[in-house]
Amino acid sequence: MQLEYNTYSNQNILDICLNTYGSLNLLGKFMQENNLRNPIYNPPNNIIFVYDNTLITNRIVYNLNNTYATNQLTSNVEQMPTAKRLSFRIGTDKPNGNTVQDDLLKSVTILGVFLGGSEVNENISGYAGWTFNATTGTLDFTNLGGVSSIILDIIYNG
Repeated sequence: MQLEYNTYSNQNILDICLNTYGSLNLLGKFMQENNLRNPIYNPPNNIIFVYDNTLITNRIVYNLNNTYATNQLTSNVEQMPTAKRLSFRIGTDKPNGNTVQDDLLKSVTILGVFLGGSEVNENISGYAGWTFNATTGTLDFTNLGGVSSIILDIIYNG
């Protein structure tokens, strides 16, 4: 039976998988059924994910009712000493919803861009991805088309 799970602050996808299935053994299934591609995605509060409670692999862990919220498990990119992350809620329903500008992004190198937890590639040779102006600290994702009220995570070096 499909159940819903609401996220808490400081949770990442690994925490949520532990809270729903009691184990990381079904991480791939959890990511697939919630259309996620990035296991290091840290969703904001009160995002709803679904899971199949008939597949709980460790009832003891599940029944402890612990709320795992480590937000410390990160990618190799984020473990680099100079890598940083900025998060924004973006979309066509927001003013200037197809661009993000932040002074913290001036003169940096973008290491990765994630929309809703899925990595988005840079616009190279006409690919519908993002472009970045390091002089102004502006990330433009107009070429991606209409996105509405979604979390944008930027991993950068600088």
